[in-house]
Amino acid sequence: MTGHSRIGLLAALAVVVLLPLRASAETASRGTIPLLVQVSHDECASPLSYHSSQVEPSTATHGSTIVSAFQVGRVYDGGSCDIGWATSTDSGQTWQHGLLPLTIYGGQETTDAGPLTRASDPSVAYDAQDGVWLIDTLGLAGNADVPGMFVNRSTDGGLTWGPPIATHVATGGGDSPDKNWITCDNWPSSAGYGNCYEEYDNSAAGDQIKMQTSTDGGLTWSPPANLANNQTGGIGGVPVVQPPPPGAPPGSVCGRVVVPIQVNGMGWYTSTNCGATWSAPTQILPNMTAAHTVAGGLRTSLLPASAVDGGGAVYAVWQTRSFRTQNTTLTAAAAAGDTCVRLANITGLAAGQTLRIDPNGPPDVVTIETVGTAACSGGTGATFTPPLARAHASGAFVTKNNVANNSSADPNDIALAVMPAPTDANPAPNFGAPVRIPVEPDSGGQSNTNDHFIPGIGADSATTGATAHLGLFYYTYRVANCQAYVPENLCTARVGYVSSLDGGTTWSPPRNFGAMTIAEIPRSSQGPMVGDYAQADVIAAGPCHGRAIESFAVGLPPQPDDNALFEAMYAPRCGLTIGPSPLGRPQSRVTSSTELTGRAPVTRAQIHPYRTAH
Repeated sequence: MTGHSRIGLLAALAVVVLLPLRASAETASRGTIPLLVQVSHDECASPLSYHSSQVEPSTATHGSTIVSAFQVGRVYDGGSCDIGWATSTDSGQTWQHGLLPLTIYGGQETTDAGPLTRASDPSVAYDAQDGVWLIDTLGLAGNADVPGMFVNRSTDGGLTWGPPIATHVATGGGDSPDKNWITCDNWPSSAGYGNCYEEYDNSAAGDQIKMQTSTDGGLTWSPPANLANNQTGGIGGVPVVQPPPPGAPPGSVCGRVVVPIQVNGMGWYTSTNCGATWSAPTQILPNMTAAHTVAGGLRTSLLPASAVDGGGAVYAVWQTRSFRTQNTTLTAAAAAGDTCVRLANITGLAAGQTLRIDPNGPPDVVTIETVGTAACSGGTGATFTPPLARAHASGAFVTKNNVANNSSADPNDIALAVMPAPTDANPAPNFGAPVRIPVEPDSGGQSNTNDHFIPGIGADSATTGATAHLGLFYYTYRVANCQAYVPENLCTARVGYVSSLDGGTTWSPPRNFGAMTIAEIPRSSQGPMVGDYAQADVIAAGPCHGRAIESFAVGLPPQPDDNALFEAMYAPRCGLTIGPSPLGRPQSRVTSSTELTGRAPVTRAQIHPYRTAH
């Protein structure tokens, strides 16, 4: 192929040895978690791995087919025994699962980059033009070295998978790929229809952002390309593709590739020429990326998830505490009895939120009624109720949501930024300002409240814009300052879900599924882990069409014969409805692991048998 690397072509042309289809995903199930089906379990045998563990899922749909990929047998200092896959061809009602022929433990003796002993960072995409599913991964060897990136292809609907094709073979000490992601242009009107795009960063070169393109269903890939400004410091890009403007003749304009990414806060960059060149990144403003370290040392980070609706609007989500703490000061003195104050900064403030004025005391806590540049005697500030009980000097500190100070203990919300679909008048839209997804009401919140992290979002391809249907999955602690091994305040991570029928303007009440303690999930060198990211989708066809779907890790208390853990992949059977729960009530089926199994949570003293690489 002209201009494209031939890396991996030898593997693609070799005799394809397909991994036999595994038994039903539920054969190793332990107990039943309400509304969920177990879609996979750990079948990988590595001396380095936590058995039995599965983490970091990526899920994509096409028609009534759903494919999920995830790490199987997590290794403490990086990667996993192999990458697992789980596929449903009936909208998520039943599943098949197995291991990719990728590492030596998955049955793959070698690759174009040599034998692999670990794998990590799976990402799933479907190429509609070529009718092929792709699972994109990092290959690891030795002491968690990264010799290359790979795709495994399936041409039979995700039920069997061919050998790994190297998309990039690392060239030496200055070349170490990380946090790869893949998407394909599935817009028939696009000149790039059938192109697939792979994003990653070179961690050995200051996390320099790289992009690669395939025009033949993942068989061959272009050499890595830098952004226009050779940007470094980026990680976790999640590309999606917007369609050409509606007035463009079919096949005349490339779909616009949009890549939300953690860089200088939260940013994004694009390609408008089918991946030939890439723009410098633009920051999503205002910068709402203040970090909160999740309790119990749980491994999370500021990595975005993204989705695109049926018209091409892009939805990016990430975790941040920025909405919980809004620091500002009084620009004028306030007297007892006042019902407004002048503020130095009103960014992020809205009616219904609370302000704590002079939090070091004695404070006043009030509820905002209006906010604006002329809200207080013609000046920038806010009106509120009740009236102030005491006077406050100019320059007094003001915090949002009644928190005592600007503390990193303030928990995470999920931020949403929306980029509208391209139009003929505006073929290259920008992201709007981030807003808080109101999983819980934003009123009187203390720092010791619900924490939210590792979001995954899906958009219904049959809807768009102001009527777009969105489903959001995430993990949550009910108490942000919980403790890993203190029974009276035990950190229990649950899977949460909310949805929107109006493009993210309003959201349904939350639903929760499963529960696990820190002791019931594998350790990594960066903390206990369920995954650095998540990817959700909405089922497009079949008996469960229009429902949101994601696979996610749930750990249960292990038994002595488990040889460490019992953490598997689960998904809501037939997906979850988008919109209000029946009868207008939240459908919350929160179940503790103790209730599921009849056994007490694992204690700190029981951790030592867990096998790690060190």
